[in-house]
Amino acid sequence: MRHHLPPKQDGAALLVCLVLLVLLTLMGLTTMKSALVQERMSGGSADKTLAFEAAELALRDAERYVNASLTSTSAFTEGCSAGLCLPPADGSALAETVDWNGTLPGTYGDGTGAAALGGVARQPRYLIELLPDMTPPLGNSVGAELKGTPFRITALGFGKQANTRVLLQSTFYKP
Repeated sequence: MRHHLPPKQDGAALLVCLVLLVLLTLMGLTTMKSALVQERMSGGSADKTLAFEAAELALRDAERYVNASLTSTSAFTEGCSAGLCLPPADGSALAETVDWNGTLPGTYGDGTGAAALGGVARQPRYLIELLPDMTPPLGNSVGAELKGTPFRITALGFGKQANTRVLLQSTFYKP
């Protein structure tokens, strides 16, 4: 009677399994890292959209304020008072030089009594500048004559994070 002894095992299967397990673990970690980066990018995009919407609401709120309460004889000053400004004489952009954290810009709802916005780090701010009479550029307003008082409105909106900001500007004519 002959007995066959099993062949000697070197543990190659165990080594191959361990290498495959390490590779699968690395692939899983890479996928998780990629998913986290995409989630952060999506969150940043949503926050930017929220800041844009807040700035848009501030523009509309300031337009309602102008339409309901302001005229060319209102309290517009060169130093700005409660968001009512005369444009700088040197032609510089007021929106770039004003301290948006200070008391000069108006806050959403100041002139209209609108309720505060929820879900934002800070309430939107705005500046209303009284502009000199302007005529529309040629080719932009065929046959149209804009009569009234022009105002430049600049609004700054914030997202859920205070450092997420969007600045919008419009020119509003009040008949």
